[in-house]
Amino acid sequence: TDFYITNGGREKLIEMQEKLFYSRGSYYHAKRSRGVLKNALIYASKKGLFKLTENPAILADDDEDRHISKGNPFLTWDKVPQFLNDVSENKCSGDIVVNLALKAHLLMCSRVGWVSRLEWSWFNEDKNYWVIPSQTPGLKNLLNDHANDFIVPSTPVLDNLFSKIREINGWQKYCFKSYFSDSHIVEESINNHIKNLGYSGKQNAHGWRNVVATYGQEVGGFDRDIIDRCLGHSPQNRGSMGHYDNTQFIEKRREFLNWWTNELVERGLKL
Repeated sequence: TDFYITNGGREKLIEMQEKLFYSRGSYYHAKRSRGVLKNALIYASKKGLFKLTENPAILADDDEDRHISKGNPFLTWDKVPQFLNDVSENKCSGDIVVNLALKAHLLMCSRVGWVSRLEWSWFNEDKNYWVIPSQTPGLKNLLNDHANDFIVPSTPVLDNLFSKIREINGWQKYCFKSYFSDSHIVEESINNHIKNLGYSGKQNAHGWRNVVATYGQEVGGFDRDIIDRCLGHSPQNRGSMGHYDNTQFIEKRREFLNWWTNELVERGLKL
């Protein structure tokens, strides 16, 4: 009942937002935290533990929302070769495992959340693809409202890269085992490495998805639906057939990734 509006619950919520989020400009996280509280109290009201009309976190979307959405920075296609060269030379003398993880991220069109957690046991040698378990953080792979494993077809370039990684971490659980713990590298290390290479405000890890989506179509001429699936989205869920469509198109995705990985090597990425 301390959260009841009539007991100053909204004032408490705003004070919490001010101290934890607004003071450091984290407006997006402020909105997310309010959403968590709102849903928790809605659930409590369904259980008869809370009066729904007293929920201080139920606000119009624009109320208390100071977040200004910004797109992720990404390079134009003509700037990509210099970026790949800088990654290859590891110009900032960064951790070699993190540098290899960045290369894998660029080649696999991945999210840093799951590529940093890659395990050797996830590779299916018979089918020559990686199977990322559905509950892996950062995957965001939903099909027909159910979490599904995400498949990443391998290519000769990827095989070559991971053979190099095996020389370093092949006997570990994680492909990108941290030197500083018994676990994998933290996902933030990939973005930090890009910044240390001199690309702060020019390119970040998530912005690489813009490069893949844009130039996979404009330069490679590939179907948007196939690229979307390679990025870990589920375009087949959309529309009236979305509930029934379980297509994977693994070989078409492999065809795209084969072109993409070869293209990056031709443009300057050294393994």
